[in-house]
Amino acid sequence: SALGTMPPDSESFQLTTDGDNTQPNDRFQNPYGLQTIFAPDGNHLTFTKLEDGGAYLWVMEADGSNARRLTDESVSWAEWASDSQTLVYWVTRTGGPAPLRTVNIEMGDVVTVAEDAISHGVWHPTQPKLYYVADNPVRIMSVNADGTDTMNVYTMPASMTSISLVATLPGRLLF
Repeated sequence: SALGTMPPDSESFQLTTDGDNTQPNDRFQNPYGLQTIFAPDGNHLTFTKLEDGGAYLWVMEADGSNARRLTDESVSWAEWASDSQTLVYWVTRTGGPAPLRTVNIEMGDVVTVAEDAISHGVWHPTQPKLYYVADNPVRIMSVNADGTDTMNVYTMPASMTSISLVATLPGRLLF
């Protein structure tokens, strides 16, 4: 699932999968304006922490320990890769394209995979590959998580000026 920013006075709740016992989440109290998303393997979670006028990406163990900041720039959106070690995030920027970057949570390595993203990226379900929307002309691009092998997948007709990718399935993109 993807990440956005919640207001500082918001609360985090937990809900059992059968829909019973909705209660405040005592493990992840929300003093900073954070929204948590678990890694696919359930061992880590990421959140945005509001500080210094921005929303910065943090990660911690699923038990709430070992919290550490991953980015030095404000983030608009983030999503886990299926490997549960890599996050893609879209840098907060107004008035045009923004960088799309990946970060390895263990090594801290940040890779710029695109400078011209006009929407967030979505992961390929089984490969370390991202799809995103680029500008001028509007087109769907693919790129490996390490920033290599950028390829134009589809150029939009001139009548389409904006698009948002929603999900990927093996061999298919939904937009």
